[in-house]
Amino acid sequence: MNRYTPVSAICLILTAGLLPGHSFGSATPTSLGLGWGYSQELGPRLTAIPSASATWTLNRHLSLRSNITYLHEKNSPPAHRSYFVPLSLGLRLYAGQNLERTRGMYLDAAPAFFLSKLEDPSGGFLYKAPVGFEVGTGVRMAGFDGSRIEIGMNFYHSPAVTANTANVGPDERGGGRVSLHQGFDLFAVRLAIGFGD
Repeated sequence: MNRYTPVSAICLILTAGLLPGHSFGSATPTSLGLGWGYSQELGPRLTAIPSASATWTLNRHLSLRSNITYLHEKNSPPAHRSYFVPLSLGLRLYAGQNLERTRGMYLDAAPAFFLSKLEDPSGGFLYKAPVGFEVGTGVRMAGFDGSRIEIGMNFYHSPAVTANTANVGPDERGGGRVSLHQGFDLFAVRLAIGFGD
C-alpha cells in the first residue's frame, strides 16, 4: 500500500517550494525551515505534525512563504485511516524594525491544497485535494550558528470531503454522495528551526 511519509513530505517542499521563485527572478529561497507541531485536539486519532517551509523576501516586512505539512489520522469513522499533506503558498508578515528578522512576531496566512488519501467504506482509497487554508502566528528568536528559532501556533482548516457513491465500491446502495471525511479545524503549537533571512 502506497502511503505518504514525513520524509517524502519534506523532500516535496524542497522541490515544489522552488517553483514560486521563478516569478521573482530567483529560484533560491532566502530561508528554509523545519518544524514540529502538536495539538491536544489530536487525541488518539492524529500523529504529531512535521512540516517544512521556504520563504522568499519581498520587502522588509513581507515574504512569500511556501509550507508543507504531514497529517495522519486513524480511527475516524467512516474513514478508518486518512493521510493529509497540506501544501500552502501565501504571505508572512514580520512586525518590528529588525532588518534581519531574527527577533519579533510574525503572521502567516495562506490558502492550502489538502492533498488527501482517504479510505472509503468499501476498504479502498480515494485521492482528493480539497482547498482549505492555514494561518499562524508566533515569535522568532536568534538561534545558534545563524539559525532562527520559531515558537508559535498554527490553525488548519480543511472542508469535508465527499464522493459519488458509484466511486466507493459495489456494496454502496443508493445515489448521491457519501462522506469520506468530515474535515477538521485544528489548532497546533509549533516549534521550528530555520536557516537564512
